[in-house]
Amino acid sequence: MIFKSRIFEEIVTEGPLMLKAERKFGWFGNCDVKIYLAETQTMSFHINGTTDKVSKVVNGLDYPYELVSRNKAVSGDDQYFITNNRNYIFRGNYGELLINGQPKAKLLLKQKLFGIELTMLPLHGELDQDVKLKSAILIMANIADLDGSSP
Repeated sequence: MIFKSRIFEEIVTEGPLMLKAERKFGWFGNCDVKIYLAETQTMSFHINGTTDKVSKVVNGLDYPYELVSRNKAVSGDDQYFITNNRNYIFRGNYGELLINGQPKAKLLLKQKLFGIELTMLPLHGELDQDVKLKSAILIMANIADLDGSSP
């Protein structure tokens, strides 16, 4: 799955899930995000630019899913975590997606002119649809400000 973001535009995915994230930035890196799956709002939340904590979550999914921060989410008994290098400039290896402490995908980042492109590569075969969706939402929260859109 590929995540593309251009400065001051939406984050979109290419691959089996067609997701779009609209972002509205405020002072000090604060960001409101609305995520759409096939034109239906799936989730919205606020990211605190100082602490990276997530609040004001509105979950439109059919199952429990809680974003805790830019790097952590919980769904039932499963914990999703992104280990990353936020000093991503000139690096291709941005980080890994862990589920319950086990590495499930590698995250590769490319800087583009006026944007970024992040590729999620599963480590051990394909991930099922629910896991892809939960992972994609967490990744969108994680990269919301990486393209330079934040004032």
